Amino acid sequence: MLELFIIRHGEAGAHATSDEARELTHRGQQEVIKNAQAHLANRHFDYVFVSPYKRAQQTWQLIQAQGVTSTHINDADWVTPVSYTHLRAHETGRNL
Repeated sequence: MLELFIIRHGEAGAHATSDEARELTHRGQQEVIKNAQAHLANRHFDYVFVSPYKRAQQTWQLIQAQGVTSTHINDADWVTPVSYTHLRAHETGRNL
């Protein structure tokens, strides 16, 4: 059976040099650890796609620390907020 998990990053700080550079707050780190322990601990995934944004990378690192493994881990530019905005604009026929 195929399973698909979509995991959002933990709470991120509001201030950084760019949206891509925003890091998880202490609260965000604790959210990730708590949820990973409750729902993902010691799981193995065939594929993991992670946004290159700092907060998403930190989230994946914290999830891995809870015993989660993956055969294939890929940075995926197409799961960033900018990519989603452009996709929605294309689907609705709007110009950005």
